[in-house]
Amino acid sequence: MEKLYGELKVNESYKKGIEIEDPNSLKVIEEKIDYSPPIPIESQRQTILGLVDKYDTEDGADMLNVISNSKINEYETNRIIEELIKEGEIFQISPGKLKLIN
Repeated sequence: MEKLYGELKVNESYKKGIEIEDPNSLKVIEEKIDYSPPIPIESQRQTILGLVDKYDTEDGADMLNVISNSKINEYETNRIIEELIKEGEIFQISPGKLKLIN
């Protein structure tokens, strides 16, 4: 093969995630991935409602605070907040501030 195609060369762009300590040995860097099971949608809704209640001051709960403390990805959290607003569970007292409807 070497005679036919020449010396084997490593594609430099392929080395992502590989740390070279010694050119003769490669050490793969382990990435930590969270494999915890997804939170059921009803639990996610309850989590967000609970955070709105917890962080609510007289002028409402800061939406960014709710999103960052929900432990749910930002896209999903925003989708659930919009859904809760449409259903009348919460409302925006002002831009970025959420309140429960009692």
